[in-house]
Amino acid sequence: MTLIEFASSSSAWTFGLTCLVGLVQGLVLWALWSLRKTFVTTKQCGECRTACRAVVDGRLDKQDASAGELHDKVSNAAPKEEAVELAKQVEVVRGTINTLRATVEGLSELLVRAERQLNLLMEHHLGGKQ
Repeated sequence: MTLIEFASSSSAWTFGLTCLVGLVQGLVLWALWSLRKTFVTTKQCGECRTACRAVVDGRLDKQDASAGELHDKVSNAAPKEEAVELAKQVEVVRGTINTLRATVEGLSELLVRAERQLNLLMEHHLGGKQ
């Protein structure tokens, strides 16, 4: 007897009750299967914590060492007056570079003008034939 034959031969209440019982049984089986699964044991969790703590402690030790080096470098740095003098010298060099850039751009414009005049002179002497 198939499910369709059973549904047609019995009443709707019986068929609905059968479907509901099947659904409940499926949910119970799924719940039992889920409870059977193990996730992480206490021993595994402790091992993981130990390993993570060792990594974090190593990183903290490195950071403390680099902070100590930075503190030494800052305490041995040049005085403020020398830093100001150095900044002034950098500005002078920057101004000199800007001046040289303007001079080179001006010379390039002069070369373009001279090239044009030379081209016109060559065209005139060659009679417009090239």
